[in-house]
Amino acid sequence: MNLRTIGLIALLIFLLFIAAKVLADVKAERIKMKVSGTCIEQVEEVAATIDGVIQSNWDEETGELEIVYEQDKTNLRFIEQTISEAGFDTPNYKASEEDAKKVSNECEKLETSGE
Repeated sequence: MNLRTIGLIALLIFLLFIAAKVLADVKAERIKMKVSGTCIEQVEEVAATIDGVIQSNWDEETGELEIVYEQDKTNLRFIEQTISEAGFDTPNYKASEEDAKKVSNECEKLETSGE
C-alpha cells in the first residue's frame, strides 16, 4: 500500500468514528397520545420548540408521536412534560386545567391513553 491509500483508510476510519458518535447521541421514541384535528399540528409545533428535538412526526395509524432527539440536550420525560405544559396529556404527565385552557377551541382534545 502506498501512503495515499493509508491516508484514505485513516480518513475513512475517522469519519466512521465521528458518524458513530453522532448517531449514538440521537434517539427516536414514540409517545402514545389521543389527539385529533389541529391538535396534531399543535403538538408537533410544541415538540419542535424543544432544544434538542430534531424531528417530530405524527403516525395517524398508531396514534403516536415519533420524536427524534439528541440525548445530550433533552430526554423523553422533559419532552412529555413540555407537551403537557402546552395543554396536552401524555402517558406520564396530565395537563393541568390551567394548561389545558391554552389549547385552542378549534382543537378537539381527546383522552390520553396510558398504554
